[in-house]
Amino acid sequence: SSRFRWERTVLRFAGGEFFVSADGVFVMQELVRKNVGVTVADVAELRRRLAALFRRRVVLLGTADGETPRHHIGMVLTPLGNQRVLVGDVRAARDWAAALPASSAFQSWRLDEADFSAETIARFDRVAELLRAEGLQVARAPLVPLRDGISYVTYQNVVMEERDGRRVVYLPQY
Repeated sequence: SSRFRWERTVLRFAGGEFFVSADGVFVMQELVRKNVGVTVADVAELRRRLAALFRRRVVLLGTADGETPRHHIGMVLTPLGNQRVLVGDVRAARDWAAALPASSAFQSWRLDEADFSAETIARFDRVAELLRAEGLQVARAPLVPLRDGISYVTYQNVVMEERDGRRVVYLPQY
């Protein structure tokens, strides 16, 4: 159908490794790891290819393993438009959890499995720093990463739509 256009690329990726919005192409380090030295010579070539493919600036969120969270990008950040981005804040979640009364329903909801380590906090803070360095306005929202390394309690993993001129956000309820 003429409504859709497809393009073949040599780049290796999964959908959760980057996010394309009007503000740019946001790329997690996993996409860098899969491609540098394999499909492209270096990070600069990867950046050029992505910029040409999507016709937007490319915002790399880390290039080295462990520098930023290693998870689907939608679990870590949400581009909000108009140069604004929402990023998970593990420190805020840790402080919130610590202030809960022992009888709280949330206390029994896997908080004993949370990873509030300094290393994990630093990875999310690094994402916020990288985005600010790109000139984006960064807002933070509590995020609880679990020690299994694959589960997050996050408000960043949302569905957004624009309908009849209204912006609507569907977000999880915990």
